[in-house]
Amino acid sequence: MKIHQVEQLVGITRRNIRFYEAEGLLSPGRDSQNGYRDYSESDVAELQKIKLLRKLDMPLERIRAIQENRVPLADALRAHVAELEHTRESLQNMQSICTLLSGRGEGYPTLDAAQYLAHIDGLEREGSRFVNIKKNDIRRKFIGPAVVAAVLIALMLYVIGLVAWALAADAENAPPFMLAALLFILPAAVIVGVILALIRRIRELKGGEEDAASQY
Repeated sequence: MKIHQVEQLVGITRRNIRFYEAEGLLSPGRDSQNGYRDYSESDVAELQKIKLLRKLDMPLERIRAIQENRVPLADALRAHVAELEHTRESLQNMQSICTLLSGRGEGYPTLDAAQYLAHIDGLEREGSRFVNIKKNDIRRKFIGPAVVAAVLIALMLYVIGLVAWALAADAENAPPFMLAALLFILPAAVIVGVILALIRRIRELKGGEEDAASQY
């Protein structure tokens, strides 16, 4: 089967299928004639198992451990149930604080956040989990690709400026029009390529483990 057929059978996107392949959870065969991926019935069954466990919010590492027979399915499910119970308690804590704030008629200008944060800190020390703002609010993973892209773009703009200055300074000895145009087109093409690569990388970073389950 081709990937579009697998998409229809399993009900997940091509992006997810490729993601699971990259994570080593799925290893389809290759067509001997054209080298394209050739998905079998067993691959479809494997994807359905992955989809089920991801629907239950089981982490990829635990699914991998199950696939590799390092952890029995029953043990993995028991551990996951315990984690879900912990999550349920944490959600109840968040719900109770929201209800408390609402019941007191708190307004944003007069909200004394410190007392509630102290209460949350105490709950976290007891094991409750609240939103990890370091993970959700600080997008450090985007900084590296953006810096590299900015440096390359700046370098190409410098090259374009240098070429323009050289042609203007010595117009009499300027190269033929096609060659001069090529000196501008090449760095411009690099700039476009860098921007497209950056956009693709940002989409890849946004589409990893965090939203794999949401793509079904």
